[in-house]
Amino acid sequence: METLRIEIAENSSAPAERREVCRDTVSVVAQYHAILKDSRCRLRDVFREAVKMLIAGGVLFAVLLALSLLWGFDTFSAVGLVAVGLVVILCAAYLVFLHGMVRTMMKRSGPSAVTLNGEGVEVQTQSTGTLRICWGNVAAVRIFRHVLSFVSADGTGMVLSVSRDHEEEITAWLRENRPGTQVVADG
Repeated sequence: METLRIEIAENSSAPAERREVCRDTVSVVAQYHAILKDSRCRLRDVFREAVKMLIAGGVLFAVLLALSLLWGFDTFSAVGLVAVGLVVILCAAYLVFLHGMVRTMMKRSGPSAVTLNGEGVEVQTQSTGTLRICWGNVAAVRIFRHVLSFVSADGTGMVLSVSRDHEEEITAWLRENRPGTQVVADG
């Protein structure tokens, strides 16, 4: 079995493109358990979903507040405002957390190498060192909008992602050397 090694230069893509790769990686990580349950599940953009929930919660909060001001406050309106307010706060905190993960990944992006061999897939970076998932522990290989991700099956939440710039090389290697490995693409 041959080894595929892909060297990725530090500035191989524009910052906006790196940000999209990081956003997609965070989306895959956020949906890790859904992928474990069903490796073919449709992945969503968690950033877009969080913004939609934040907007919907804000609108509902404004409507409840306006109705409460018009008809007077009672126990029901107070409980509703507190509940919807908490949902809005949680959605905002989740969105801040997701953006923090992207910022951290952007700071850590640098030269790296991806190696696929008979043992598994390995990513080496200066900031995180060497991370490896053995083939027996690969639950899914998913292709999202900007990344190709190897998802671990052991429940640790480990996801190794590579830019889709290298999709052809990796999928060709998988077809030739790991024919039983299923690669699932998201539309």
